[in-house]
Amino acid sequence: MPGKRAILGGQSGQGIADVDPVARGLVVMGEIHHMIHRGLMFSASYFTEGIADDASLNILVVTAADQVAHMRFEVAAGGLAEILLYESVTTSADGTAIAAYNRRRSSLGTAVTAISHTPTVSDLGTRLLQGMLPGGEGGHAVGGVAFSFSEWVLKSDTKYLLRVTNRSGQAQAIGADINFYEPE
Repeated sequence: MPGKRAILGGQSGQGIADVDPVARGLVVMGEIHHMIHRGLMFSASYFTEGIADDASLNILVVTAADQVAHMRFEVAAGGLAEILLYESVTTSADGTAIAAYNRRRSSLGTAVTAISHTPTVSDLGTRLLQGMLPGGEGGHAVGGVAFSFSEWVLKSDTKYLLRVTNRSGQAQAIGADINFYEPE
């Protein structure tokens, strides 16, 4: 074929890797994109309005006994908020389940990591992260978004808590999106 080159062998002469004909560089796929294509990437999200000042949105992530999860999160709030991530949390109730959707919509694969909101927490465990979501305070609140640029590789059989506390001085909407993959 003119303009198209393939390398590394493959079936029927198609190759298993492509070279871009303009840039003449190897075409590659990022790890997360690859996990979506394999049907191993999941997303769970939750949004609520009216979180009072100094009150929190709590998202519980529970990994299975025989599976680690690679997690990234994104948080949006209507004003200034504090973001905390805890490991080895103790709960007396895990809260309300949040559906985790497979990012490859044609896949029948389901997550073994469980996500829920509003758990009853009796011990926070170890704080792994404390951060700020800038978004303004009081009548000057404009909102903001914060996310984990790098993933967290969560231990198996462990409870994690993502806590987002409103620090804006007035009630605000807060939402969280948990993205994770479970390697085979």
